[in-house]
Amino acid sequence: VAVGMGRVAMHAVAPGGEGAAAPHVYVQLDGEAGPVEVQLAPPEGRADLLDTIFQALCDCVAMNPDPEGGSDDEEGGAPGEGGWITAE
Repeated sequence: VAVGMGRVAMHAVAPGGEGAAAPHVYVQLDGEAGPVEVQLAPPEGRADLLDTIFQALCDCVAMNPDPEGGSDDEEGGAPGEGGWITAE
């Protein structure tokens, strides 16, 4: 299955556990009919590959930015225009 990186809406490492699949990389894709959830799990006994899978996905997403220039949760405009200014 091939998926364009521009369709990746969110991705994270999921630990698995109670009622969930084994540890995996959770990916949410923007599908034509709504969000599509995908779980990428390494072979049994190879949980050490989770970080490798996650980092590869991060790198691919970074190399393929949103063509519209941002995510849906960004307000846009000048810093502080929406009433919030944050600092680290």
